Amino acid sequence: MIDDGSNDGSAECCDHCASLDTRIKVIHKKNGGPSQARNIGLENAKGDWIVFVDADDTLLPGALGVYLDIISKHGKVDIIRSGYLTKGKSGHVRKVAIDSPCLVSSKEEFYLKSRNSSYGGFLWNTCYSRKIAQQVRMNEEISWCEDHIYTYQCMSIANKIFFTNALVYKYSLDDLSAIGYGNCLSTKKKDYKMVIKAAEADRNVKIGLYEGSQEVLSAIQISYIDKIQKALYYSLFKFEPLTWIKITKKYLNSDYLYLCKLYLVYIKGKIRKLLK
Repeated sequence: MIDDGSNDGSAECCDHCASLDTRIKVIHKKNGGPSQARNIGLENAKGDWIVFVDADDTLLPGALGVYLDIISKHGKVDIIRSGYLTKGKSGHVRKVAIDSPCLVSSKEEFYLKSRNSSYGGFLWNTCYSRKIAQQVRMNEEISWCEDHIYTYQCMSIANKIFFTNALVYKYSLDDLSAIGYGNCLSTKKKDYKMVIKAAEADRNVKIGLYEGSQEVLSAIQISYIDKIQKALYYSLFKFEPLTWIKITKKYLNSDYLYLCKLYLVYIKGKIRKLLK
């Protein structure tokens, strides 16, 4: 357990758990963010397999048993990707899982299977062999999509990945809010420069999975543009029209009509907030 400078009693809770089970190790540190905490966990991990769990989510009962069963049957697998549940503010629970389990050995299929199944590059529905996981570190300069970048980096050096339809995790969606044009964005404002940096890092690591398929290349570009559009949205929080124009010109093929539509979405959101 990594106590990342908590001040809500979590540190004491971690210590109590460790006192009950000698297999639990607690590391206390000053707050440095999720990536730094995860990197410290990676550096200190001793087991053969690594699983990440976020503080506000739940590992479902039997999850580790699912992984152990797959490992015993497919000993040479490097990564296991799993099904999960999402829970929104309304309490609605959604199931995300592939139709049937499969073992994949093609890097392009690693990406397509993850993308098309909505398993994405999430950390928490993934079990990594330590020999793969410890070759990669989280980018501590990026605080958005850094988990996806890490997972795709691990995929790029993996030989075999097992995709299971078993459900292992419940993910909280409480931090997400639709802004009105078909995407979900965090309600927390983000630095658009950092989002652009994340988009470029994400695209670069996914290119490492490209083996010649036009479908893969197209999917990578679509994902990249989606992230750049989010960066443009976050740039609207600073009234710097020249910056908006520069981003649109450099990254979005001078699609100024899209910029105008996005600005209208931003203004409508501001008005709704004022009327509350």
